[in-house]
Amino acid sequence: MYTKRTLEPQELPKDKRFRADVIDLGLCNDVSSDRAVRLIRNAADAGARHVADLANVSQSGKNISRDFMRRCFKNSKWPSTYTCRMTFFDESRGKQFQQEMEMLLPHELLHSLLKVNSIESLRGQEQTVLASRPDLQQHLQDLRSRFGPQDPVLLGLWIDAVPFNSDRSQSLECITLNVLGQKDLRLPIAAVPKAFLAKRETHDQIFHVLAWSMRALLADQFPTARHDGAVWTSGDAYRQRLQGRPLGLTATVCEVRGDWAMFKEVLSFPSWAAHHICWLCNIEKQDIAVVSQTADWRLLGCSSLSSSAGVSSGWLLCRRQPSISTSSFEGGFQVNLLFLFRQLCW
Repeated sequence: MYTKRTLEPQELPKDKRFRADVIDLGLCNDVSSDRAVRLIRNAADAGARHVADLANVSQSGKNISRDFMRRCFKNSKWPSTYTCRMTFFDESRGKQFQQEMEMLLPHELLHSLLKVNSIESLRGQEQTVLASRPDLQQHLQDLRSRFGPQDPVLLGLWIDAVPFNSDRSQSLECITLNVLGQKDLRLPIAAVPKAFLAKRETHDQIFHVLAWSMRALLADQFPTARHDGAVWTSGDAYRQRLQGRPLGLTATVCEVRGDWAMFKEVLSFPSWAAHHICWLCNIEKQDIAVVSQTADWRLLGCSSLSSSAGVSSGWLLCRRQPSISTSSFEGGFQVNLLFLFRQLCW
């Protein structure tokens, strides 16, 4: 297991290090919120600077932790979470259920980064990476010919499960976003205990929301309605104020990374037990022991792989009938995963 992130106080001015250190202690649960607020109050009484706002958190109520966190993030430049209903699975009852889930939206995260960074600094070492990636160069050419953006920021997704309890028996399915060329930047999108994932449905619904956000990035415009076309809710006041305004950049997904279990569960790629067991060739399960150079499956070629751009969009679309219509896009075909992979990530 990885150790917890450690604070580097040397990066801050001396008079702000105490505030940062106590906030870090409280948010990492090294001390309780009640103890953190008490330390801050004592420091304020002793003349410490930059802690007056935190010292005003009430210690008499039952919501000290909530109030402490709100005060810590009051002036944060990061966007608020987006709340939507998702389908989950209850193992104890063997039934699906609907529950609200909060996640961060890619277009809002990139817009927040632009508040304190230029597009040039956000790109980082993008050109260095592109020089050694002909597949990404081809992806950019296809994108420009279809949709017109000449210089989009390239994004990547990482999807994997990580253990999150003491005996490592439970896993948390995490979806994170990175900007190509920014080596150490990982932005959280969503996290769900894997035990609660409803097969197909939870992932499909999460990626439906991401598809909506990615279309906003491609159009360089804040959405004018929620992901399902509904009007904004009371919790979307920030989004309602920005609707229709330019984001300040265009961006597209160019990589989706994960282990083979993820590709099987999320994208319906074949497994070792499937009829077609390999994504690189046309071998079938009954021919797994036939490995000679003249084996029939070696002569068939592979219709589901594009050598120039990785796995073809046709392969990704050959799963079960999708549920999300994209009739407003080219051809009127339907997809329900990987935010219109053929449109945005081909």
